[in-house]
Amino acid sequence: TMEWRDGDGSVTWEYPRTPAGIVNYMIDFGPDQILREVRQVLTAENFARVKEGMSRDQIRRLLGQPASEQYFSLKREYVWDWKIKSESGYNYFFDVYFDEAGYVIRSGTHFNPVSGG
Repeated sequence: TMEWRDGDGSVTWEYPRTPAGIVNYMIDFGPDQILREVRQVLTAENFARVKEGMSRDQIRRLLGQPASEQYFSLKREYVWDWKIKSESGYNYFFDVYFDEAGYVIRSGTHFNPVSGG
């Protein structure tokens, strides 16, 4: 769904499995167009890298396409979330909150009961 080109000629392709899945992949190619790495990016290590002040573009490149995007007008903030786990009747999500200018103001997790039966 997205492609990033770096100055050295390397390319990263985004291959999301959201909203239903719990993984997002980044596929890295070297300047020679040879596959270098396939990375699952929805990891605790990457969640810890999310910092206040990062841009939407930086978060998209770090975590891939979110499962959902919402705007809360009273708080004047946007929230992107990624489903990260489904177990014991609950879905767990990692959330990133952005101000109206598109910069991270906080992040966290939440869970919801699995709907349906």
